[in-house]
Amino acid sequence: MAFAALVITALPARAMPFHDVYILLDKSGSMGLTNFNAQISAIQTLINDYGGQANNPMRFSIIEFATSSNVVHSLDAPQDLPSVLNSLNSIGYSGGYTDTAGALSLMLDEHDTYSGNGNFATGIIFTDGVPYAPGGSVDVCQYENPIKSNGISMNIVGHGDGWTNNNGQDRTECLVESVDNILSKPQPLQYDTADYEYLSATTLVAMAEPGSLAVLGLGLVAMGFARRRAA
Repeated sequence: MAFAALVITALPARAMPFHDVYILLDKSGSMGLTNFNAQISAIQTLINDYGGQANNPMRFSIIEFATSSNVVHSLDAPQDLPSVLNSLNSIGYSGGYTDTAGALSLMLDEHDTYSGNGNFATGIIFTDGVPYAPGGSVDVCQYENPIKSNGISMNIVGHGDGWTNNNGQDRTECLVESVDNILSKPQPLQYDTADYEYLSATTLVAMAEPGSLAVLGLGLVAMGFARRRAA
């Protein structure tokens, strides 16, 4: 009864914070066109699954990266599904280097500028996991502390030859709280909602369920709800 009362009491507050989701999309040469197109398809489904719900105020920021990085859709841009998907679908495969560090820097800028106190924040990197700029290899672990201190829950979907053959996970896992937040996918990438259970419990609750079920889920988290890693 006490827990039910907590759920009912918390319902009005649940609608207040945004859930800000930063999608970092690798379009470098080592990714390849097949995997790039698979990423676009996966992200389309992700946005369709979880975006556009009036009582689950999710905002998407989409950042592309190759030789350079660019914010394609900002948190302060229109967040209706057609607008977000149009921005995503405007991205073309370019090849080039892998400016993961630049994309992370832009994500932090977006967060500092547009994400208010109390918002949930999730970052999802779709990549082959080998950060490499024109000047050579770049250590993305320089962003570990700013990401974690800002409460951004990072997740990585790794695939492609670079991920499997060049220690992609080893070079990027410093960004996540746990290896449970890393999902290695076969080629080509295939989207399955169940695969995204590797996301943190708070992220899953906020993305999957509006209203009372979201608050119920957060209560279960507090009671020891565990994450399940998708292999």
